[in-house]
Amino acid sequence: EWKFVAKGNGYWHLELASGGTMPRLRTDQNEEADMQPTSSSGSWTYFDFTEGAIANTYFITLPDVNTEFKRLQIDNTGTVKMVEDTRNGTWESFRITEAVSTAEDTRLEAEDFDNMFGIQTEASSESGDNVGYINDGDWLSFDDVNLSGITNMDARVATRTGGGTIEVRTGSASGTLIGSIDVSSTGGFQNWTTVSTSISNASGTQDVYLVFTGGSDYLFNVNWIEFNTNSRNNKEIINAVSNVIIYPNPVVSTATIENAANLTITIYAMDSSTVFSKAISNESEVIDLSGVAAGIYFAEIKGEGILEVIKLVKE
Repeated sequence: EWKFVAKGNGYWHLELASGGTMPRLRTDQNEEADMQPTSSSGSWTYFDFTEGAIANTYFITLPDVNTEFKRLQIDNTGTVKMVEDTRNGTWESFRITEAVSTAEDTRLEAEDFDNMFGIQTEASSESGDNVGYINDGDWLSFDDVNLSGITNMDARVATRTGGGTIEVRTGSASGTLIGSIDVSSTGGFQNWTTVSTSISNASGTQDVYLVFTGGSDYLFNVNWIEFNTNSRNNKEIINAVSNVIIYPNPVVSTATIENAANLTITIYAMDSSTVFSKAISNESEVIDLSGVAAGIYFAEIKGEGILEVIKLVKE
């Protein structure tokens, strides 16, 4: 993905959206184009746009250049070079499209942790289990969470004490801090509310640690967390009464899904690709996962008023 950065005089820098040490496309009035740091400046590191030969396309051209090497060209062999602006071919015009984030909401049930220190699980009033009996210094972790494009994490919490803080870290319990949530009393250990933190300094697939800090009492309970691009504080909370279950988990070849009539199950790999999808008709139904490779997945069960995400292991 590329972004256009205004130079301020009607012209534009063309830069890689992902940054890096040399993100800017550059040419200096010769046939070759290359990349440079954004700290560099010069007469020929910026471009303007003119209407292309094809509808809704544009030529990317050096402004006021008095040589033949004015127009950026990428031909159908993948060659990138500068050519004269009298050229008027398909391979010299560009469609400008908005890049759309591919980040998807990833909800993790707290009790589905991969590792932990000091915590216990218990039955939750919102169905299933929650994590509880949390003391200062306890933690839990989830392996291989895709944080690409993620800007927010919500947590479903409850407490009757003074609460504490959830530190969101990557790599280890003392790893990079990417978010932090303060939790205060909700009136009871099963009186649930959703709290949120922005996520920064995180990308790609990471092991995520929730580190709990606070006073000497039990701090709070956690029902689920969700990584997303739009806080649940700003969305309708759904899934409050869902009791969908999938068993056995880990799955060898087939699994039974219960309490999911008229819902759709979609199973995603860690890279967010879809590996299985099926509309469920009955309250109890067998799904054949024999064609799914061994690994860790997330099963999204979705329908009107319901959104459940269950960690699924395929053996």
